[in-house]
Amino acid sequence: MTAGGCTSSHSVPLCLEALRLFCREHFSSHLWGGGGGSFRQSAVLILLYPDGDRLRIVMLARPNTLRRHPGQVAFPGGAREAADLTPVATALREASEEIGLDPKSVDVIGLLPREFAYTSDFFIVPVVAFYPHPGGPSFRADPIEVEEILAPALDELHLFPELKWHGGETLQVLYPVFPVERHRLWGASARITLKLLRLLDSLGRGLTWPS
Repeated sequence: MTAGGCTSSHSVPLCLEALRLFCREHFSSHLWGGGGGSFRQSAVLILLYPDGDRLRIVMLARPNTLRRHPGQVAFPGGAREAADLTPVATALREASEEIGLDPKSVDVIGLLPREFAYTSDFFIVPVVAFYPHPGGPSFRADPIEVEEILAPALDELHLFPELKWHGGETLQVLYPVFPVERHRLWGASARITLKLLRLLDSLGRGLTWPS
């Protein structure tokens, strides 16, 4: 059973319930309030929703006009603000601002290990959430921050993606690269995606899914 094989009803799929328990046991210590040192803190929302017997994952393409990360594919998210007490608060606030998501409409599954963005000196906490309602989320893209909202199915993202080196003169980092429609997903967002796919794949083996 691959990560893309987490078939779903309108209730939370068993693979995500397994992920919830795993995150609760292993990654429950990601709270704001320290540990970042001189690096900045941020959070992104890994939003999953059912489409028939598939799960889709929400991403966005940044406009080429942005000063930071122009044209890149990423997850909804951004820097922690003073009023954000937790990474969940940061991720849901940013998703509301960028794609018009109602924070009350999703079920937060858990937090994944934080990732470091080498090009911007951010520690990123990925927050996994599930939208259980029929028809999928209704989006409203911020015209400044978002060029396009993308929702590839998990089974379209390969567990063994292409790997490429990227960086400057002093630092080279090996990144996975995923094709997402006519775009390419790379960088910290791609590393987060690969970790999620492999974790779901490992948790899903031997489980049965709701019909």
